[in-house]
Amino acid sequence: MTISVQDAALRLREAIRDATVGLVKREHLAELIVLGAIAQEHQLGAMHA
Repeated sequence: MTISVQDAALRLREAIRDATVGLVKREHLAELIVLGAIAQEHQLGAMHA
């Protein structure tokens, strides 16, 4: 199954929102951490290609 980038981004934001329920003003911090992890994985993948 293939999904669009927009759908993947929406699902990721929903997952972050769900993970930060009850945490005051932490959704943006969680989003930055997740995006940093994704960028690092992308960079590592590019290095091994």
